[in-house]
Amino acid sequence: MSKCPCALLKHFSLASLTAQTKIVATFVGIVTLFSVQQPLAFAVFALICVSLLWSARVSLPEFLRVAKPAAFILLISFVANTLVFIGHPDIIFSGSVGLSVAGFYRSTVAIARVLLALALVLSVASTTTPTQLADGFSVLLLPLRLIRVDVDGLSIVLSIALRAIPLTLEELDRIRAAQRARGFNFESGGIVERIKKWFTLLVPLTVSLFQRADQMAQTMTDRCLGAAKRTRISAKMQLVDWVVLLLWVALCFGLTTL
Repeated sequence: MSKCPCALLKHFSLASLTAQTKIVATFVGIVTLFSVQQPLAFAVFALICVSLLWSARVSLPEFLRVAKPAAFILLISFVANTLVFIGHPDIIFSGSVGLSVAGFYRSTVAIARVLLALALVLSVASTTTPTQLADGFSVLLLPLRLIRVDVDGLSIVLSIALRAIPLTLEELDRIRAAQRARGFNFESGGIVERIKKWFTLLVPLTVSLFQRADQMAQTMTDRCLGAAKRTRISAKMQLVDWVVLLLWVALCFGLTTL
């Protein structure tokens, strides 16, 4: 007996969805995020993003740590759009220097859009392994085979890239800990001295990455990668995936037209 949509969603969790469902939903969500204009629709979408982070068990410190690299760029963008040096600012600080209310609103909304997009991506990344993401992209790119695109090669490159990011960070932390144990202090000294100290990290890191790449190339050669078609074991979309995806698309369309 088939289950109704309500029964399917009763025990729904973000981790139970297939990777291709989450990839398509993320793409639709980001397009919607940069399309909504009404404050009510924007607030509803923000609440949904926060709920997804909570469902993915991503804490606020974890989210802030991920958003930290973009903080400087967002701050520069905020200042550039808010401060007025030439013209007629809404709030005057000194002479022609002041604050633009429209620029403040525009930059605040832009920063909020970027952070909410990051929340969407992080909620998916926290509930999906790199292998699942690579397989999901591979399934979604299958139609490109009609124009003779090497979909298997693209999926392998994506899988390697997704796995290389955490491995590189782990290797960097290991080398930095080893250098600190030898007495290196990367936060002291002038700019030139700091750059020289960071070279003690970058050189062994580069050598280690080349060694890993050589080992991976040898492994791929030993397994005769590319000699035959790959066996696909990626999960197929179930009824719950289609129900969730259709509801999500309908919700995003409703928020866009609100």
